[in-house]
Amino acid sequence: FLSSCDLFRNNLDPMPPSIGGVDANLNGEKLTSLFPPDRQVARAAYSGIFEQTTDPVSIYFGFLDSQNAIRASLSWKKLSVDTGRFTIGEANNSGNDHPEVTASFHTIVGGDVSGKSYKVLPSADNYFTLDSYDENTKEMKGTFNVTFVVNSYGDERDFPDTLRLTEGRFQTRLLPRKEWGMNWRRL
Repeated sequence: FLSSCDLFRNNLDPMPPSIGGVDANLNGEKLTSLFPPDRQVARAAYSGIFEQTTDPVSIYFGFLDSQNAIRASLSWKKLSVDTGRFTIGEANNSGNDHPEVTASFHTIVGGDVSGKSYKVLPSADNYFTLDSYDENTKEMKGTFNVTFVVNSYGDERDFPDTLRLTEGRFQTRLLPRKEWGMNWRRL
């Protein structure tokens, strides 16, 4: 989770155009009915400081409210550009030494107040599949299935304590972080 909610405020830089999108069933309801494509911002980047092609990849989806403030975020870390199916593990507090792909979901209230923070439910069928990666365009497409349970509470009442994202599909493109704009400099 970002340590500074200032990165979420909509008065820093205008949101750059989205590079991709995501859809899934969220507890049985289409995610795009809650956050249509024009209310999503997608980004992907190599995780290392020098953004080398050998570094793991992180993908971030921000979901915007009607005032274009971030309302929720979904992210994956420790991905490879190699196609295949990967188990999503439970992130821990020890940082980057976790060997599996990790995922997180966070809610934000009013654009700058922490809401609920969710962790992966280890007993669920959690996976991330990279179906295609184009080396020339850097475009990535894939599917996922993940269940989150609330890990910490904030000032949040709209999202339930368990989030089941099923039949998920995503598309995005790797970009250097310098092209993200101020609001998207860090995952």
